[in-house]
Amino acid sequence: MVPGVTAACAAAAQYGFPLTHRGEARRVVFTTARLEAGALSADWAVAADPEATLCVYMGGAAAGELAARLVEAGRPPATPVTLVESAGRPEARKLFEGRLSDLLHARVEGAGGPVLIVVGEVLAQRAGLADASLRATA
Repeated sequence: MVPGVTAACAAAAQYGFPLTHRGEARRVVFTTARLEAGALSADWAVAADPEATLCVYMGGAAAGELAARLVEAGRPPATPVTLVESAGRPEARKLFEGRLSDLLHARVEGAGGPVLIVVGEVLAQRAGLADASLRATA
């Protein structure tokens, strides 16, 4: 853990994905999964922007609702998503990796630490970069 480094940046470094990438994500949106009147509250037009990487802090309990709201607001169901518990710490672990459509029905259990949800096409870069490096060395 490095003081002053946000969990989203730490998760990106730990798990090897960018937060922005030319042609895929021009901006990063940092927010929390806050509840208002028992429902998840956010600016859904901003959150659903396909040119943004969305980083949701403390989102484990609201993951399914977040996925539903994002799809309803226009994010494609095939958008990559990753959930990381305790990002930036030695005990960090990936709780979920898949698509928004998968997260709609996934159960996020066993999280003892804070859960960060990262949504965006940049998450596919991790696999793309790994594939490219394998081809280059083959």
